[in-house]
Amino acid sequence: MSFKFGYLPDGPQSAILQFEGFIDEDFIQKDIQLNQSAKFVFDFQKTIGINSCGIREMVQLIKRAESTSAIDYINCPPFIIAQMNMVNGFLGPNKKVVSLYIPYSSENPAKNLNVHTLVKDIDAKKLPVTFKDENGIELKFDGSAVKFFKFLLNS
Repeated sequence: MSFKFGYLPDGPQSAILQFEGFIDEDFIQKDIQLNQSAKFVFDFQKTIGINSCGIREMVQLIKRAESTSAIDYINCPPFIIAQMNMVNGFLGPNKKVVSLYIPYSSENPAKNLNVHTLVKDIDAKKLPVTFKDENGIELKFDGSAVKFFKFLLNS
């Protein structure tokens, strides 16, 4: 597990943490020196999984960051969304999901894909349970849409 810390173009008032690899017992949140940013962006683009030790450390990091800042989550894979839906501390006031990957499947497993989506483009009244790929083949949401999109109620 590794991470990169940097500032967004608007300066030191906005910082980004980019996580890479598997978030597990090797992720020690205390190793991250947080500044006093008004906003943090947590980018999960390059994460491949998370276990219970990683969840514990991530929640502790979130608690440290949220004491002074808002948190935006971007590029959240389905396994991160699953944790947000189950574990207290990921979501709440001043914490929101901005973008995520929605899992879709077809009868041909080689055609399964995760579609990057902005939360602002999701209609909570009509959850995106189908998707047409570049060939016009309809894929179906892989799982329970009601359970997967539960985070919309908290962000």
